[in-house]
Amino acid sequence: MEKKVLFIRHAESEYNLAQRIAKNSDIEVKLEEEDQNVKYSSKLCDAPLTKFGREQCDPTKFEDLRIETVVVSPLKRAVETAVLLFQDHSNKPKFVIEPYLREMFLSACDFGVRLQETMNEYSFIDYKRLLSNQIIQQHPNMWSLEFIYNQNRANLLKQYIHETEYGSQACIEKVLEYMKQHPIEVETFEENTKRVNECKKYLQFEEPFVCVSHSRTIQTLTGQFIHNCTGIEVNL
Repeated sequence: MEKKVLFIRHAESEYNLAQRIAKNSDIEVKLEEEDQNVKYSSKLCDAPLTKFGREQCDPTKFEDLRIETVVVSPLKRAVETAVLLFQDHSNKPKFVIEPYLREMFLSACDFGVRLQETMNEYSFIDYKRLLSNQIIQQHPNMWSLEFIYNQNRANLLKQYIHETEYGSQACIEKVLEYMKQHPIEVETFEENTKRVNECKKYLQFEEPFVCVSHSRTIQTLTGQFIHNCTGIEVNL
């Protein structure tokens, strides 16, 4: 039996802002129009929310929701959004990380190199599904590479970076170099769709829950683009 679940897109991130500044745009820059220097900048890996993004996270927006669990992508901008929106919710929901709620792996912003920082800051969140992987236990900031949907593509990328220390800054720069040379190859649109559909099996909660995720992930589920810090119901 299908259930309707609210999916919320993260608030404005530093990456969203950097793209707008680079393109001198007042509105969000479309994927096909993104500035390439911004797209692969290591300074914007796993970008957090902007000041305006934090202001967007008004907890009264969703205060009437009856929820027991907030399921959230591990990327920093999604976690910050989820906590700001729901940490003080009257239901006192638990927070659970689901790596397949991540964004399609297309830019520096989608490379989750802040996980250790996130775990230190938000220790109350359940990270079990990530930390069941022994490599992530040792190298938490490399979780994105361990959750690439197509393992053959993951292995090609790992071969490219094998001469660097896994998780080092040199390694991160090498991953971004590979992504720039092979755009939409770490994760294709078809693989993104398969990963998002498989994610549904990890969203089997009996109690009411919401998901905090990303634009392309939500668009894959609904066929609709939604703006920062807005929500849309999804049939699961």
